[in-house]
Amino acid sequence: MSETKPASPRRRIRPCIIGRDGAGKSWLAATFPKKMLVCLFDAPDKAGEYLKRGVPGDIEQAQHCYFQNVFSASDPERLIIRVEYWGEANPSSPTSYGRFVQRSSTIEAEIVSESYQTVVLDSVTAFELAARFYSEYRANATNADNRAHYNFSMHACEQFVMTRWPNLVFANAIVIAHYDEQKDETDSGLAVSRKMIAVPGKLPNRIGTQFSEMWRVYQDDAGGRHVQTQPRPSPNNFACKTAIGFEDGVYPHYEALWKSVKQNDKPLLAAQNTPTEKPSMEGGSNGDVELQPTAAAAV
Repeated sequence: MSETKPASPRRRIRPCIIGRDGAGKSWLAATFPKKMLVCLFDAPDKAGEYLKRGVPGDIEQAQHCYFQNVFSASDPERLIIRVEYWGEANPSSPTSYGRFVQRSSTIEAEIVSESYQTVVLDSVTAFELAARFYSEYRANATNADNRAHYNFSMHACEQFVMTRWPNLVFANAIVIAHYDEQKDETDSGLAVSRKMIAVPGKLPNRIGTQFSEMWRVYQDDAGGRHVQTQPRPSPNNFACKTAIGFEDGVYPHYEALWKSVKQNDKPLLAAQNTPTEKPSMEGGSNGDVELQPTAAAAV
């Protein structure tokens, strides 16, 4: 019988991160372990949080998309982030979603062969638009019923956001999204309103079933950044949760999140708190020079 190695104390996690535009969602994702693959459906100018983690190279063209490599500032030969640009440049003649379906068919094997520690889908808002345009002008161009195109994009979100990304077992897999007010109900059947991931139809109420980590990134009135990881009393109605037990309100950084976990197992706690390298702007397991955990703000 073959022996298996014990799981790392910092196991791979697959969070869905929501927040307002500019709150720091991509900032948090960029602090996760490297090597990192970013599938950026947002506009290219939104890549800044990933590019500043090292030394960005030129934008190049691959088989399915444009991409940009980011190299370590301390070791120029070491690739730390690959940013792939999937934004739809021509919505009336769309190709992005179709190309992404082809490209992502081998992503599991690529995670292993390229040693990607983290994969990011940024953001669901732009991904849904790309899928809807693809239906409206290409896949279902003869169908004038807008409901058909929303159904198409909802199915695309079910496939990639709800099913594909949470099942990438060999990497940290991050989904970045915005939020909307959604109707929901309590276990007792009381109708309530919650802020959930912004996707079509009734999907917001179901996507959370596939994520054990649902976080909200926000800034307080003083400009401090925080991560909401748990439900809070009214009027805060964000549908946040953590199965691992990340502390609510910590600084949005991979290291700060893990250091906030209260462990009863002493060996596990020691393994988590043992630094391995000096802080680096590359983030991830090396830390970050802007690591400044702060108390939760009542926002």
